[in-house]
Amino acid sequence: MTDLEPLADAARVDRGISRRAVVGASLWSVPAIVAVTSTPAFAASNSRYELSVLPPASVLAAGATPVSGILTTTAGQPVPGSAMTLTLGTVSSTGTTDGTGTCTKSMDLQRRWATPGSSVSITALANSLSDSAFSSVVGANLLIGADNWFGQLGTGQSGPQVPTLTQTSLMFPSPVVDVSASGAHTLALLADGTVWSVGLNNCGQLGDGTFANRTTWAVVPGVSNVISVTTTIEGSIALTASGDVWAWGGGTNAQLGQDDASKWGSNWPTPQKVKSLPGAKKLSSTAARVVFVLMSDGTVKSWGEAFQFQRGDADGSSRGTAATIAGLTDVVQVASGFGTSGLALKSDGTVWAWGGNDVGQLCDGTTNARATPAPIPGLSDVKQISGGLGAAFRKGTGFALKNDRTVWAWGDNAYGQIGDGSTTNRSAPVQVSGISNATQITGSIASAYALLADGRLAAWGSTRLDPVWDTTTPGFVATGRPVVELRASQHNTQRFNGLFLITGSTTLSVSPANQTVTAGTAASITVRESTAAGSAAAGIDVQLVATRDAVLGASTGTTDAQGEFTTTVTPDAWTMPGDSVRVTVADEASESTADLKVTGANLLVSGSNYFGILGVGTNNNSEWKPRQTSPVFPSPVVELDSSGAWAIALLKDGTVWTTGGNFTGALGDGTFTDRYVWGIVPGLTDIIDVTTTLEGCIALTRSGDVYAWGGGLEGQLGQADSSKWSSNWPTPMKIDGISGVVKIASSVSRVGYALTGDGQAWAWGTGGRLGDGTDVTRGTPQPIPGMSNVVQMASGMDGGLMLKGDGTVWAWGSNQNGQLCDGTTNFSNTPLQITGLSDVKQLSGCNGDDWLSYNGMALKNDGTVWTWGSNLAGQLGDGTTNDRHYPGQVLNLSGVQEIAGSIGAAYALLNDGRVAAWGKTGIDGIGYRRTPGFFTPSRHVTKIRASLHNWHTFRALYMITE
Repeated sequence: MTDLEPLADAARVDRGISRRAVVGASLWSVPAIVAVTSTPAFAASNSRYELSVLPPASVLAAGATPVSGILTTTAGQPVPGSAMTLTLGTVSSTGTTDGTGTCTKSMDLQRRWATPGSSVSITALANSLSDSAFSSVVGANLLIGADNWFGQLGTGQSGPQVPTLTQTSLMFPSPVVDVSASGAHTLALLADGTVWSVGLNNCGQLGDGTFANRTTWAVVPGVSNVISVTTTIEGSIALTASGDVWAWGGGTNAQLGQDDASKWGSNWPTPQKVKSLPGAKKLSSTAARVVFVLMSDGTVKSWGEAFQFQRGDADGSSRGTAATIAGLTDVVQVASGFGTSGLALKSDGTVWAWGGNDVGQLCDGTTNARATPAPIPGLSDVKQISGGLGAAFRKGTGFALKNDRTVWAWGDNAYGQIGDGSTTNRSAPVQVSGISNATQITGSIASAYALLADGRLAAWGSTRLDPVWDTTTPGFVATGRPVVELRASQHNTQRFNGLFLITGSTTLSVSPANQTVTAGTAASITVRESTAAGSAAAGIDVQLVATRDAVLGASTGTTDAQGEFTTTVTPDAWTMPGDSVRVTVADEASESTADLKVTGANLLVSGSNYFGILGVGTNNNSEWKPRQTSPVFPSPVVELDSSGAWAIALLKDGTVWTTGGNFTGALGDGTFTDRYVWGIVPGLTDIIDVTTTLEGCIALTRSGDVYAWGGGLEGQLGQADSSKWSSNWPTPMKIDGISGVVKIASSVSRVGYALTGDGQAWAWGTGGRLGDGTDVTRGTPQPIPGMSNVVQMASGMDGGLMLKGDGTVWAWGSNQNGQLCDGTTNFSNTPLQITGLSDVKQLSGCNGDDWLSYNGMALKNDGTVWTWGSNLAGQLGDGTTNDRHYPGQVLNLSGVQEIAGSIGAAYALLNDGRVAAWGKTGIDGIGYRRTPGFFTPSRHVTKIRASLHNWHTFRALYMITE
């Protein structure tokens, strides 16, 4: 027989399990390090394949990163030659799996300013599956500029100036939170508590165990949980959260904090723990060789060189031991880089200084060094201080930022670094011209910088920075990125100055109008971008991608004046119910994701729909071309049964849904109103099986309890009290007298069947169909004599049809069409073995095309189908319309994996994915026929079910899809 053409369009790809995560975009709002594994926690799978994305340990913010996915069968065998799409952030690439089932693509995230340590999503799509994972980003939130002769800017090169602000090398697994630079080497402190170094290493100041210079950033081994760093002219110091101080590099004049003076002349290329200072919170240093420690109680300790009393303790000898500076209390900041002088800010807004005074930087009217701290006259209401060096290390310049956002400077001015339009030294603070809205300041080598409230950078002195370069009044530079911290080199090594801008980011988010969306229906989503201060970030270009074949209304856009961009996402119509569509939005720095739970329908329906039993939202019509039912399910359909007037669906989440006629209360929603779309049956949870009776429904819980509702005629609802049988019950009621049930079924009369875990079949309802040898109608479940070792109970006959573990088939009840196969048409109220049937794996009963005709179907282990009984509509599939009182093989049908009888029709699901149909099917292209016709559903079908109770010959086919 020639197969018929497929009925529906080619399948669209549906997707598997995914995991939800929302990645923030503001600086340091993400964990410093995101742990990932080489394989995801879960793999997406269906009945045939398993897909895993293999995330790399880290992803470069910009540059090539290999990304892989692997596709195998559920048995673990690789699937070569299959198309796979890999997505990294918002960048996608398609390839083909190799002999190991792996597809690898080298991909560029194209997000240079992604926050180091933030997460980026990685997705693989192949063979109707989707799997996602996350990796952490390696990048750099650091703009650099000025001198780079020793590679101290970390660009991978050494040489002359870098005159334009440039991103340093993408090396960091966590955001940079602080920088200290000597002018020749640089330390970066990361949010994860590690310290990284770059530049000159002649004294071991990089801490990597060598004395080799390095132009790329690398972690300093052996130090962790660091909260503050500082550089001296040849050394490096780090402070941990516990108060431990680690030092490395040149030890001249006790600058490394070693108590033993015999060690001061040595270079130490690896970190050494030199002291423990509980309560220490911040490090700073002079431009020469003194280290200051700000304590949590507002006092300051120091050690190192004694030249010009720069330690602030009036002691003229170098000292490696930390000692408290007398007279300094309530200190909130100690500045670095103020020549051979010290500079401290107290909580009352006053500024105190001590040490060298070669250019009058102590503002006391002299050029004499001072041994102890004293306030700088005329400075008040100060919120931040900084120091800078002139051409010589003894010439310092001081800077103060006041609460009114003005900047003041004093001391050395040989290069115009005071910013007052002159090169005259100042022994009293003067206001830097042209700046009234500064938020941060930093001094450097013969130069100074201020971050302005509008995001610009002001620079003056010998900046080495375009377009300012050398100026005695501030010039202005656009940073191109939001800046959160200013740092600069503050130790004069051949007047090499460097600028370091720690950058932040806008905050990016994507929000759906509703967290739950409908498959095949557009839903609104809004992208929002804001600054660190919370104001709208307008004019930001964003791009979006969505998983599981969801379609975006627009994949790119620009935020409006409110910092928003709105578009739509339409999940693929065949997105598996309960799965999520992930929408990812990205700008040049970051990405954010939102997962939208999808309601859908993994169910193809066809047939009569006069009571709305197809759940497509209409009634009084027929759908002879298979179509998707209404996408309303929050979880996949796993089982289904239909009476011909209503249908009941069991979802994977254990809930029960109904649609169709409700004149007996069979929909279980407490009403008697028909409904043409699926709705949940209230009060039922953890259900594992469902069936319909002629006027009602039955459901089985995982705990083995049975519930029933609808029409109660002849005890079919399991009510012991016969006075209740004539009533309709529109809400589920528990059936008493039975427990431990594992499976349920029904007859087209009014009988319910239950199978308990020990293989015993039970029955209740219409007399003569209970298999107990009587014609007594009974509402109380009782065991069926002789029906033990039962493995399946079929619905659809006017009586019982059951399969035992030995492969034999037993039947009882009506026999007018010879459906009991005993050579007669006599009714039997006890089970009879159907002769000639063995090696059976599945049964199905069928209601004939008229009210009182029935037939049976059996699927054997060899994939053949056998039928018997009524054949008025050709439902036996033997090419005739003659009843048959013995099992016969359906013609031209093999390779069957499942069968479903219906009302005057029959169906079979084949191993190759086709569906066979015969009898009065009505299906387009098949219609009414006496031998099987074939069609290929638009989706891969895992189960077929059909209506089994004759309501005016309203027949329907239900195909549960993958």
